[in-house]
Amino acid sequence: MKELLKKYGEEWSEDRRDDFDLSESEKFVDFYNNGGLELHNNGVNYALVYAALYPDGLVQIGAWVWLDGEDFDQAATFEVYDEDDFSGGELDKISKRIIEIYGTSKK
Repeated sequence: MKELLKKYGEEWSEDRRDDFDLSESEKFVDFYNNGGLELHNNGVNYALVYAALYPDGLVQIGAWVWLDGEDFDQAATFEVYDEDDFSGGELDKISKRIIEIYGTSKK
């Protein structure tokens, strides 16, 4: 994931400040403003907002999270996860979506 973010990620800029508070990140990818990405796992739903790479090599993923049967607008909470919190299959879906969004427009 780190290499994908280095290759395709956007650099934080002041005009993106209101979208995401990622000023400490080295690079990030924006799922929210690019069609989104949802993952579903054992009754838990994740609407990914961003994936960010920090100078120390840490990759974090921000997502809105809610349970099956709950109303998103009423129950979703924003959570930030480390890359290791996702399974290999989920990371593959995230990587594929990064390439779909950014692969034709960057590098």
